[in-house]
Amino acid sequence: MNAPQPRPSDEEWLRADQPGPPLTALLRQRRGLLLGALALALALAVALLAQPPATPTTEAVAGGSPSPSGIPFFGLVPVFAYDADHAEVVLLDFHAQTWLWSNRQWTQAHPPLAPPRRTGAAAAWDPGLHAILLFGGQAVGDGTLLHDTWA
Repeated sequence: MNAPQPRPSDEEWLRADQPGPPLTALLRQRRGLLLGALALALALAVALLAQPPATPTTEAVAGGSPSPSGIPFFGLVPVFAYDADHAEVVLLDFHAQTWLWSNRQWTQAHPPLAPPRRTGAAAAWDPGLHAILLFGGQAVGDGTLLHDTWA
């Protein structure tokens, strides 16, 4: 077992005006560690990029948690709101798809009418209307600011 190293005395510390070893010398000393970390990062990146994209499913594995392929890609700025009447989270993703989270799994909903693709919108539950309201955002494509409201 490694014994703790004694703390350097004040005389052993470099003074503020005394130069330390150059960065290149420090990197050369740690070359094996740096190359190993770089190889590991490269291997992880290749493994992640080589996988085919997951297609969303609603199948759950034993125990009730969603399967890894059951996690849909929501894009960069999805919109979430909680539907108190149905006890589920409603999500509108970057592709204007509606997803529902209940019973520990995602299910894609297919409403007859859906808002156009957007980012940066806001959504909230309206207890008076018993509906989720979606407002604004920015249109995907031309970047037009949207001032519409959907229920």
